[in-house]
Amino acid sequence: MIIVADDHEVLRFMLGSFLRSRGFRVLTAGTGRDALALCRRIKPPIKAMITEPAEKAARIRPAMPVVFMSGAFIRSDAAIRTRLGPGRAFLEKPFSWMGFESALESVLDPACVASASHRMRPWPPVVS
Repeated sequence: MIIVADDHEVLRFMLGSFLRSRGFRVLTAGTGRDALALCRRIKPPIKAMITEPAEKAARIRPAMPVVFMSGAFIRSDAAIRTRLGPGRAFLEKPFSWMGFESALESVLDPACVASASHRMRPWPPVVS
C-alpha cells in the first residue's frame, strides 16, 4: 500500500496510475488531514507515502518511508531536507518520471522494488 497525498487531483491520478501499473495498491488523499487519517486507519504495512511536506505523518509512523515533494521551495522545505534521514527523500516539482521512480526506489524496501520492477513501461517525461 502506498499513500499519495497532494492537493492537485491530476497529479494524484497520474502518480496513482503510475504506481498501480507497477503492481502497488494505492490510496490517495487530497489534503494533509486526509493523509493523516489514512495513516492512522490503515492496518497493513504502508510501503510508502508520497506527499508534500507533512512531518506529522512521519511522526505517526516513524518507520514509514516518505517521499516529500514540493513545487514551491521554501524555508520549511530546506529544513525538511536537512532532517530527512533513512527512508526519506525529497523530490522537487516539476520532476521527471525517472526522478520520481528514483526517489521512490531510494526509500522502498529492495524486495518491494524488485517485485515491481518487471512491470516497467514508458510514461510521460515530466510532471509539473
